[in-house]
Amino acid sequence: MKYSLKKINYDIKKGFWQNKEAEMFSEDWKILKTIENKGLIISNHKQVDFVDFNGNKIWQSSIECSGIPNDVKVSNDRLIVTTNSEDYHAWGYLGFVTLIDLNKGKVIKELKGERAQSLDDGSFLLGLEGYDIFNTWLYDQNGILLKEWRSYGQYLIINKEIFVIEDDRQGNTSAHIVKLCSNGKIKKGKKLKSSSSSNPLLLDDEVFIFENFGELSIINNNLIEVAKFKLFSYDENQSWRFSSRISKEKGLFEISILERTEELPLEYKTHNWKVKIG
Repeated sequence: MKYSLKKINYDIKKGFWQNKEAEMFSEDWKILKTIENKGLIISNHKQVDFVDFNGNKIWQSSIECSGIPNDVKVSNDRLIVTTNSEDYHAWGYLGFVTLIDLNKGKVIKELKGERAQSLDDGSFLLGLEGYDIFNTWLYDQNGILLKEWRSYGQYLIINKEIFVIEDDRQGNTSAHIVKLCSNGKIKKGKKLKSSSSSNPLLLDDEVFIFENFGELSIINNNLIEVAKFKLFSYDENQSWRFSSRISKEKGLFEISILERTEELPLEYKTHNWKVKIG
């Protein structure tokens, strides 16, 4: 299939990009996750709870995480809660990952990871980068390690296959688009120009898009780049000053590239595109 891109809108706004405000369940509790036909995962500081859509508690008591929850993934009857620590340490503000039995409201295990990705059978991925660690780990529903790959980045699952847009945070990046194989091997696709990429989004059942180095790439499930569109240009040596994200709303893809100044005091501006891909 041949793809085309139509730019609907482009603007630049001063300042840091706007993050979507968390929806509040009550004055003190925010909604972390909506679980279809079941209820809401809510949090208040370090506490996590599970309520139905009428606000009735499902768990016997709230769960106290060791850190402040920032995201939650659901894998069958398991919750994987990533957290931030309250205090700065050698890993920045990285907190432990709390694995929770969704039905019983009980903590199963605490694990280490920065990014999480759920699978559909209770198993899940955790990833971490830094201090010579550049790893993705596959755990079962009880937090038992099943497999490990030397790769880390933004995760995407297509037909039970694991794809990674690698993020190595190096100036001279060695990051690739890769597929993590069930035999523990890694299949490499396109080498990336910048160590930082946007999140990937599915375009259809077997094709996904992401941004890297000002370019929007369309990749199929064989790791072949089937289309590429230039959005923005900057010096490769300055790529550390840019980060990006993609979302989709009402049939349009919204791409934001955040640019920071090289010198202090730091100032930011955000480049925003709305595009239609057909």
